[in-house]
Amino acid sequence: MFATRYHVRLQKQAYDNVLRERDRERGAFQSLAYYVLENPVEGGLVEESQTWLFSGCVIPGHPAWNVFHEKYWESFWGWYVEQWQNCETKATP
Repeated sequence: MFATRYHVRLQKQAYDNVLRERDRERGAFQSLAYYVLENPVEGGLVEESQTWLFSGCVIPGHPAWNVFHEKYWESFWGWYVEQWQNCETKATP
């Protein structure tokens, strides 16, 4: 249904990848995110990545966050640091 409605071809299975430590650094992660956002442009589906209907970030509790918004990365990294602090707090005996 989805593919027919939007005239796109989807791969049969998602491609997941575990990021290496160096890929999780601010500049590297942002570059990787923008690389992924350009996929619809590279695939000829849109002319600008911002016009791709399915771009953005899905972070639980923050569905309205948009990677193209000027304050996105500031908010994202604040959230990221908070998550790590919560994990460290829970891991401390």
